[in-house]
Amino acid sequence: MSEENEFKVVATVNTKGGPGKTTLTKILISSALASHVDVVFFDADSSRNLIRWKERSEKAGTWPEEAKGYHVTTAAELFAKLNELQKSGFDGVVFIDTAGEANDANFAIIENADYVVIPIGLGIEAIETSKETLDAVKDHLATLPDDERGSVSMVRNNVPRVLTKGTQAIFDEIGKIPECTESYIRFHNDILIWTDQGPLYTMFNDRAVDKKNQTRRLHAKNTLAILEEGIDVINELMSEDEA
Repeated sequence: MSEENEFKVVATVNTKGGPGKTTLTKILISSALASHVDVVFFDADSSRNLIRWKERSEKAGTWPEEAKGYHVTTAAELFAKLNELQKSGFDGVVFIDTAGEANDANFAIIENADYVVIPIGLGIEAIETSKETLDAVKDHLATLPDDERGSVSMVRNNVPRVLTKGTQAIFDEIGKIPECTESYIRFHNDILIWTDQGPLYTMFNDRAVDKKNQTRRLHAKNTLAILEEGIDVINELMSEDEA
């Protein structure tokens, strides 16, 4: 990514569906907003799952006005909007949820991202898909000059809250991959009922003010745990890049 851009671009990538690419993007967006970072996201996936999340949240009245999101159908459309952001002086974080496939548009996005994030689950098929994606991304970035390459990271996603001996071994083995972050995202039941709630930080703030309802307070505590994990991932991505 050119150093002329004041904002940072985070692209979540995987060549197939399954490892939780869009869910991870939602968590990172929510965590950035909870940290009072200006956010713009682009849904470049034909499934439109990310932009539908925003649309449902707007109908429910829980989408924050300061967070902007757009669906784009081509790389050219995306880059045109990024140029507009640059001219506007935007200095926050841009999140891009890419299509779940290997194509020229995705590689163009990868070339222009400061941080390429590849989610990886603990299932055998998800692991293989994510490793293939990692190899493809690294091979492509190797064709670029050193000063034009973004960083590449793998994030363990949907990690069971309680690990068996077998899943612990898989978790540890994935952690040995040089690009794997120390931080990770656990599976939370809250995420399953989250789709109409908007960014998690909005749900946390709404529920946290209700001191009389024990269930709502408990829900807020779980939501905060998700946000903290997302913030840990973002901090690790950006601290490694600065190092």
